Amino acid sequence: MVALPVGPTGAVRGRLPHGWRIAACFKRKTGIVEITSPDTDRFSLNVDTSKLDEYSATHKPTLGVLEDACLEAKYEHGVLRYDAAEVSEFWLEVHIQQIMKSKKSKVKPTLKKAKFPDPFKDLDEETLDDCIEELYGAESLEDLEEELKHGYNCTKDQAVYWLKNKYMTTTSYGEDLYHRLTSETTTTTEPMMPWSKMTVDDAVLTLWPGTSVKESDLAGPEGVMAFFKEAFDIEPTPVGCVETLPDTDADGVEIEGTGGRHDFFFYVKMADVPKFAIKRFQFGMRWWDDVYFNNGENIYPIEFLHAYPNSA
Repeated sequence: MVALPVGPTGAVRGRLPHGWRIAACFKRKTGIVEITSPDTDRFSLNVDTSKLDEYSATHKPTLGVLEDACLEAKYEHGVLRYDAAEVSEFWLEVHIQQIMKSKKSKVKPTLKKAKFPDPFKDLDEETLDDCIEELYGAESLEDLEEELKHGYNCTKDQAVYWLKNKYMTTTSYGEDLYHRLTSETTTTTEPMMPWSKMTVDDAVLTLWPGTSVKESDLAGPEGVMAFFKEAFDIEPTPVGCVETLPDTDADGVEIEGTGGRHDFFFYVKMADVPKFAIKRFQFGMRWWDDVYFNNGENIYPIEFLHAYPNSA
């Protein structure tokens, strides 16, 4: 059981009547968030993070105790919000995304600031060595890139980055795979799917960092749309890919080795958010509004920021 931070920037935020304080904890084994007050036994809430699809983006009655009031809850943008019509000063927000991030954190990252997510991080040492050898033995670079994409949710640039910074020296074929990826060229010249400005009603703009998608990648039984259907049972609306800008230091000078990442943007219907919101974490997908909330929008081109401004 892990105590959760409570307050303006905590995983649990809100206000109880009578000046009661809020306490919260997360039971990792069961996935239950327990919220109580040390000042009274007339308030308690339990949130089952495995059943978030039971909530919707509009307020609906829900279970919980707050004196004799009837509680209502809604779930959107990774936040579960509670209110009670009879108790005007009461409100409570459970930031599920923040809680699940803490649940998934296992070790400190090898790099201070990784350019891409590590596609091999969940493999044990022996399995990793076999996988790197198998990738190196692919018949062609096209086959190799297809295996990276479909087997590891990984782009060529992403693999090169992690081989160079970690796996060249820790696996038997890491250096060989790195040189193959950086020295051979593919026969295809199709560019990544350019982004376009669009408005989709009742939908949430979402991004998949470090993912390059071409127009030809969308359709077909192994295409991107088929992947979203199988993994999430949703049909997103593709916006396109955006290349990130380099980071800059305090003097505004570009930092070498940063930028150049391709992020795939798409819309998720509000009706699909409950079944998509938690599963997306394993793929590193983020809400665009969260990028603004965390002041991370400056790595994107100004044209894209103008087309998709902060909705808050």
